[in-house]
Amino acid sequence: MTKQMRSNVQGLKEHFADLLDPRSPINRQHLLVDVIVICVCGVLAGADGPAAIATWAKLHREWLEKHLELPGGIPSRDTFRRVLQRLQPQAFQSCFATWLKSLTGPAGAKFLAIDGKTLRRSHDRKQNLGLASFPSPLCRENQYRHSCHRADAG
Repeated sequence: MTKQMRSNVQGLKEHFADLLDPRSPINRQHLLVDVIVICVCGVLAGADGPAAIATWAKLHREWLEKHLELPGGIPSRDTFRRVLQRLQPQAFQSCFATWLKSLTGPAGAKFLAIDGKTLRRSHDRKQNLGLASFPSPLCRENQYRHSCHRADAG
């Protein structure tokens, strides 16, 4: 884990630390900031709901345990659902927006956007190759676009 990744997770935790916990204090097993960080990371990784977030969290348990307290372990999908249903959308949006702004860097900085596509049915089980992924870097300021190529599927 790089130092940059650790600081980004810490920054995410800091930006959501003051979010009001909508849950009853009785029987709380999970810290709100842990639940929120898992939700944000899971959604950024492609999870599309509480069940998918819980599945993502279970698959990344070791990584999450390095960065979060998780006093009650990995929350269940029902916990994610209940928290997401009860959060005040404006308060969450405010925390999320300030976190995103903290990631943009100094004014005038040049950024390289990375997009990509994965081709369906492009795996080759006989040769132990995964799906073909084609990253497509784009430097927005200079309109530079790198050519696509097959990425390492490992």
